[in-house]
Amino acid sequence: MDIRRVKKPELIIPMDKKRFFLLFIFLLLILRTAYGLVTEIWSPDEMQILLLGLKFYTSHDWPFFGPFVVYNFYQIPGALQALLTGGPLFLFPFAETPFIFLSLITFLALCLLSWYIEKRVTGLPWWLIWGLVMALPWSVQFGTRIINPSYELVFSVLFFIGFFELMPLYKEKLISPGLASFMVGISLVCMLQLQLSWVLLLPFVLAILIFLLSNRSLRLNHAGMFSLGLLAGLLTLIPTLHVYGFSAYNGAASYVVFQTENLLKFVDILIRFLSFSTYEVSYFLGKPSDRFMEMRLYPWMMPSSFLLLGFGFIQVAFFIVSFFLKRNQPDWKFVKWLSFSTVIVICLYFLFSSKGPSSHTFYILYPVSLIYSMFCYQYIFQKKPRLFKIVFIVVLLSGAVYMTGMARYNYKFRSLYVDRERIQKAIDKKDYTLAGKPLVNKWIDGN
Repeated sequence: MDIRRVKKPELIIPMDKKRFFLLFIFLLLILRTAYGLVTEIWSPDEMQILLLGLKFYTSHDWPFFGPFVVYNFYQIPGALQALLTGGPLFLFPFAETPFIFLSLITFLALCLLSWYIEKRVTGLPWWLIWGLVMALPWSVQFGTRIINPSYELVFSVLFFIGFFELMPLYKEKLISPGLASFMVGISLVCMLQLQLSWVLLLPFVLAILIFLLSNRSLRLNHAGMFSLGLLAGLLTLIPTLHVYGFSAYNGAASYVVFQTENLLKFVDILIRFLSFSTYEVSYFLGKPSDRFMEMRLYPWMMPSSFLLLGFGFIQVAFFIVSFFLKRNQPDWKFVKWLSFSTVIVICLYFLFSSKGPSSHTFYILYPVSLIYSMFCYQYIFQKKPRLFKIVFIVVLLSGAVYMTGMARYNYKFRSLYVDRERIQKAIDKKDYTLAGKPLVNKWIDGN
């Protein structure tokens, strides 16, 4: 028998890989959805966002205003937040619906981001990219919470993919310039209705405009699709402007306070920005009393928690060192300086902010941190791929153990299931006040 004539079963390996990929993604969806169901909900920030949705669903009144700024009680104009939180209840009137919907839309957005990174950052295992993008603490433990920055994650991903495709980074585009322009436009206006930090995106829009003008590559298609995106995003804001006019923005100026001391917080902001892409478990373990309780109840999560804590510090140090490595790679140089510029933009933002630097206030820039981290990993995987595959398999598995422990703790003490009946009763009785009282009732009381 001539073994050279025997055909290899070409489809077996690809099909196995395909099945493994689908199983891996399915498990990530289950992880995110399950964790989302037990995230913190009873603290004021989360409850107020949930109440916006419950008020819209139970009263059927159009939500002219969205999230409020806690420290000056200014309520952000626009209906988008209430629609995203309460809209799904019209199809599925259950207490879990807003949580599942948020987990689903952020999962889809992160699928898009993972796909994009996989195409642009070569040399990394696909499971590493998808695993980190989907399962890092800032992705799961924050990105599934009923709070306005979590909803911003969806539009942030669209915005920055559009940004990268419009900038002079790659000759071969994965997305057409028209679609990229539309994504930037609609994301900008949607985030305008969710959090004050939307202004952090304006320098990126300006950078796109400067590049297109300097290269004489600005086309009517760019402007037209960007404008169409703006108009699409404005659909949920126009009713507020029609009824209240620009007086809806009265109070926004009180947020602007010149604080020179924030200039000294460059290092703090840098570490916070880089920590988005790390296992920053110390942030999510909570206060010392909470950490003690978590470890006492679930001692089996201690090894993974301490491993991830140490690994998180190593990640931050590695990201800083990576900035100074010499790499003859145009896309790395672009991403490196873009990330540095992003930190500068954040510093300037807080120079005029009445609030000091908090990570959640610039969570809108999470995709930039993630993309930077992937380029850093690309370097070490080029050097010792086998070693770092083992390292990250251990880290991802430790992360799963840590998330399981945190989910069990949240389920008992912080989640919807501490008092699910209260939320379900508000839905069934069509009375949002049974769940709680909003701190601001602008779009019902008119004050």
